[in-house]
Amino acid sequence: MKKLIILVIAFLLFSSTVHAALILKGQGTSTHGTYNLIYDDDLDITWYDFTNAGDTWDNQVAWADALSVDFGGNIFEDWRLPATVDGIADSAEDWGDDGTTTAGLNITTSEMGHLYFTELGNLAIRDTSGNERDWSIVGLKNTGDFQNLEEADYWSSTEYAADTSLAWTFYPGLGYQSHDP
Repeated sequence: MKKLIILVIAFLLFSSTVHAALILKGQGTSTHGTYNLIYDDDLDITWYDFTNAGDTWDNQVAWADALSVDFGGNIFEDWRLPATVDGIADSAEDWGDDGTTTAGLNITTSEMGHLYFTELGNLAIRDTSGNERDWSIVGLKNTGDFQNLEEADYWSSTEYAADTSLAWTFYPGLGYQSHDP
């Protein structure tokens, strides 16, 4: 199955006086075009608002590693895919709705989950008690200054340690995190 990668992340050191916010820093240019750079001061990371076409996890990791972005004459090359916490997700007991598991819904410990739920205020298909929500209010409804987020699977930079042929993904269409080949 093809996957999309997320807007890649770099540890660009931008200072700001605003707290717990996404801050549009301007636009950066790569071989793919010119896209927004959005700083998350909670996580101290910058998102490059570009979604690369679907590919294998290995190819997406290599693509992010090779990305070079010019921002105001400064070249940034320390990009990577978003990180997540690795954990066991082999049985139904390892999956959950309350955000305390590694796989499932409402997980904010991953960088994508933090962006999706905490910063953008989007909702998963079920609340933290497991109650299903109306489909019209879930998914990628809020995008802030992002213009290229899609309701498609995004690779993380984190392999699934229990089976390294798999890696963690985040799906903003329903707000869940899982591992995939």
